[in-house]
Amino acid sequence: MQESSLPASGVAWIVRLGVAAGADEGTLLARIGLRAEALSSLDARVPRAQSLALWRAIASHLDDPTLPVRFGQGARPEALGVLGYLMKHANTLGELIHTVERFQRLTQSEAPISVWREPEGISIGQRLFPEEAALRFPQEFVISSFTAMIRAAVGDSWSPVGAFFQHDRVPWASAIRRVFRCPVRFQAPCSGITIHPADMALLLNERDPHLHSYLRQLSLSYLDSMPGRPHWTSTVLRRLARSQLEEMPDLEDVGRALGMSGRTLQRRLRDEGRRYSELVEGVRVDHAKRLLANGVHSVTEVADLMGYAGVDTFSRAFRRWTGQSPRSWQRHVVDLSPPAKSLSPPAKG
Repeated sequence: MQESSLPASGVAWIVRLGVAAGADEGTLLARIGLRAEALSSLDARVPRAQSLALWRAIASHLDDPTLPVRFGQGARPEALGVLGYLMKHANTLGELIHTVERFQRLTQSEAPISVWREPEGISIGQRLFPEEAALRFPQEFVISSFTAMIRAAVGDSWSPVGAFFQHDRVPWASAIRRVFRCPVRFQAPCSGITIHPADMALLLNERDPHLHSYLRQLSLSYLDSMPGRPHWTSTVLRRLARSQLEEMPDLEDVGRALGMSGRTLQRRLRDEGRRYSELVEGVRVDHAKRLLANGVHSVTEVADLMGYAGVDTFSRAFRRWTGQSPRSWQRHVVDLSPPAKSLSPPAKG
């Protein structure tokens, strides 16, 4: 079973945050079972369980809750390894954004990043695992770091037109607004930023088309060599894909077909950061997106074909996965290249 993981270079940047919060680096690494040399290798990866343990350890040292979002402003693309260099040498901000979407698995073995169009502009969002979302600090740190990387690429005066977070509103919301220099909203389906459409054409300071093309080819080869989804997630998704939408098997049925109880299967999925109900919903939403994209069916018709009780229920499910209403997604999908993709289905708490 392939465990969800992060590049060591990114985890090393999180460790620096912990040190800034007052933790001893050696003690911090020992607490989560990591060695310092493991973070220095360009190709090393760190299991998600250890990165989550790292965030919990850092949270216990945080006296200033604004530190993660402020510390993130010091991030530079190099912290993301190969993906960071791809971003840095893209030609435009738009190419940078689509590079992140296309090559996101270079930073995570599971890929919950999506790009979509909204009335205000182009949004890029990441639906964090529920444990990170509950801690609040990881998403503030990650989105702040990504914004800082864009500022490093196009100029420090740049700001998004909006920022959004999965977690509830926090007492330090004003500090978050000062960092992003734009309106901020909470309790969103995912965490990310919205970019003004005109900004997508901004030229990057260190653009290098030849180097970017070379790194892109290397990255495509590397992606081909990477393992796919974790074993049980992939197995269940294959079975669901073969099922009729109106006759989706329940957890016990799938567990029985795989030679185990439903409870055991749920536990194995949970170990991979997934829940069965969300995998089912993800398959249904993917079917719905294909129907919406062909432009033949109305949202009401798609909701009925998908077996939802009504348009409102369908719209809530669709928004949880894509950050948009079905009507908005259908209206704008043809305008975005590459097309918007659904978020990978992390489990909810």
